[in-house]
Amino acid sequence: MAKNLGIVVPYRDRAQHLQILVPHLAAFFSRAAKDIGGNITVTVVQQEYGLEFNAGLMKNIGYSLCKNICDYVCFHDVDYLPIWVDYSEPEGFAPIAWYGSESSTDARGVTTTHILDYFFGGVVLFRKADFEKVNGYANAYWGWAYEDVDVYNRCLVEDVPLTRRKGTFQRLPHINMGFDKSGEAVTPSAANTRNKALFESRFQPRVHAHSLTQSELDANRRTCMKEKDGLSTIEFSILDRRSLPSPMTDERGIKIEMVTVSPLTPKP
Repeated sequence: MAKNLGIVVPYRDRAQHLQILVPHLAAFFSRAAKDIGGNITVTVVQQEYGLEFNAGLMKNIGYSLCKNICDYVCFHDVDYLPIWVDYSEPEGFAPIAWYGSESSTDARGVTTTHILDYFFGGVVLFRKADFEKVNGYANAYWGWAYEDVDVYNRCLVEDVPLTRRKGTFQRLPHINMGFDKSGEAVTPSAANTRNKALFESRFQPRVHAHSLTQSELDANRRTCMKEKDGLSTIEFSILDRRSLPSPMTDERGIKIEMVTVSPLTPKP
């Protein structure tokens, strides 16, 4: 029996990208991936203005909103357009963004490069049981990044296997909020620096390693048990919830909705 797929798109202030992504996803699942999934839902979780963006929290909220109508879940950045990708149910944790993710240059001329073997963002798949086993994403990373490498380390701690797939995507350009540029100088942003320090206080990963020593795993497990930060601690209110019109590219009857939320989970 085909498994129902829930796609969660964490979102704020990227209307141009969303207007491209939604019809593209509808066309992709109607044609190139027409055999994937039973029912497909796309939940765009829009964070209200007033605080720095928190992608991990938006992903957790999105999961809580769609978990009862899907069998597995995909967390999908708004700037990734699938070209050739396997969205079927994974075994464990499956990052699927590969080709097209190698590097990007934004409008300022700032180029960022991913070492793909250690890239856990963009577009990822989880079985529901595995996502709940690792307590979802951390809610503590406000502003930019590190929620993706954090969730990978949670998977290491909880013995959720990494089953990477090398999908092909087209990336839409946008300003990378992890870096500031002044003249020719490019430096990490305040959020980048703050979130890196937070991640390093929680985990002891060896550089570019997919395995940890037993002492490192034990230390990380103690930290995870102490923090309790994740899916189990989300607090939010729904400000608006509405269906988005079906694009002309949709031949499957994909359900698409936008939910605007106010995050109530305290900022550390």
